[in-house]
Amino acid sequence: MTETLSLLFSGITILLLLLMFVAIVWLSLRRTPSTALDPELIRKLEQSLTESARLQGELSALRQQMESVSTQVSNGLKGVGDQVKVFGEVQTKLGELTKATEQVYNVGKDISGLNEILRAPKLRGG
Repeated sequence: MTETLSLLFSGITILLLLLMFVAIVWLSLRRTPSTALDPELIRKLEQSLTESARLQGELSALRQQMESVSTQVSNGLKGVGDQVKVFGEVQTKLGELTKATEQVYNVGKDISGLNEILRAPKLRGG
């Protein structure tokens, strides 16, 4: 009886192993068609690649525009810097001109004062 039970368990074990093997083979065969390249999947991949290439082109164009704007801003700032320098020079020259004008004014006052001094004796003597 023990021998019969042992054979029965061995048979059941072999049968279970065989069923597991069949199930594994069936599952692997069932997956194969789903992992095969689907035309819809290929079309979507091509669309993704096309869209990626388009976006990369747009990104490149944007980068070029940014470089152009950066160059223009840099040139504009250089121009502003030059204008500020010229403005500073004009202010300096105006300061010098103001001093020279004051000196001319003072010389004019001195001449006027001298003129008064020179005129005064004529009035007394006349």
